[in-house]
Amino acid sequence: MNTPTSLKIGGWSMFVLALLAALGAQSGQKGVQKGVVKGAEAPALSVTDSGGRKHSLMDHLSASGVVLVFWASWAGACSGPNCCPPTTASSKPASSGKLEGKPLLTYVDELRQRPRGKKPEVVIISLDQKKEAAGTVLKLSGVKLPLLFDTDLDAAKAYGVTRLPTVFVIDGRGIVQGVFSGFNSGNEKERKSLEGALGALGR
Repeated sequence: MNTPTSLKIGGWSMFVLALLAALGAQSGQKGVQKGVVKGAEAPALSVTDSGGRKHSLMDHLSASGVVLVFWASWAGACSGPNCCPPTTASSKPASSGKLEGKPLLTYVDELRQRPRGKKPEVVIISLDQKKEAAGTVLKLSGVKLPLLFDTDLDAAKAYGVTRLPTVFVIDGRGIVQGVFSGFNSGNEKERKSLEGALGALGR
């Protein structure tokens, strides 16, 4: 019986997991920057779209802010439908129960559409080497969000990403209002924390 594509972790995926794990280990060393934290200025961003056109943070940052979701199409193979700790690629999900919420992509898309004073743009930043894979997953999910690619992993390193998915909530001034590493849309506490950060953008 063939293994479903969603459960396969290829060479590139393993490389990314190893790199993120190394970044996570370095973040605990004295004198090494621990990545982006709440209250910090968001680092510059240089990523590309499916056509190879470059995008910066300012291209997507408006007065309403922006939500950056670092993600990969294969991340669900690591530890449950959403969360992917890079050092436990073969570990079991933290909870064996069903997800309380919707899949990550559907969830963040609906967040963008909810009525509120300010609606930040939501941008998916894929760490996939094969852009077609990420595009296919996004299309099958029915989600229509900007999909950008960090194939050289420079953005992930600049933002200190050590788990997938990681969500950054950035206000209109370019200040980080929330960092959610290994965000799991099936966890009610995590959902409320993210929604609280988004609500702060409207104040």
